[in-house]
Amino acid sequence: SGERAMIAPEAGANTAPKPGPSSPIRRYAARPVAKESGHTAPKVTTPTAPRPSVEVIEGAKKKTVDFP
Repeated sequence: SGERAMIAPEAGANTAPKPGPSSPIRRYAARPVAKESGHTAPKVTTPTAPRPSVEVIEGAKKKTVDFP
């Protein structure tokens, strides 16, 4: 954002550090807040990641084991 760090004042000092000519004070206007209407946005569901699984073969039996 281009802002620079300023040195913290010593304990008990009542004066605030003044910005130098190379660090101008930037002021920003507040962003307008969107008005709420009767319409609600649809919920977006994120797809779940596939769970890790292992195929286990015991003799003639084959099964898949899922891990949490």
